Amino acid sequence: NKKEKIKTSEAHFKTGDIVAITSNVAGLDYAHTGLIYKKNGKSLFMHASSSNKKVIIDCTISEYVRRKSYPAEITILRPLSLV
Repeated sequence: NKKEKIKTSEAHFKTGDIVAITSNVAGLDYAHTGLIYKKNGKSLFMHASSSNKKVIIDCTISEYVRRKSYPAEITILRPLSLV
């Protein structure tokens, strides 16, 4: 199960990782993006919420994907620190 794989991968995510959630719309690769914010060992999803009309720190990324109609695939990008 792809959604379960996201949950088991969360331990490897770090604060600042960029999350892109895939789309099921033809011609649109990603439906939504945000950042990982680690708190108490959990990989929380920080994103611009259309329903709240502001940036929020939401539930874990696996929980967010589980409750949405998006396909259960994400891309994680980690910016390099040059300092």
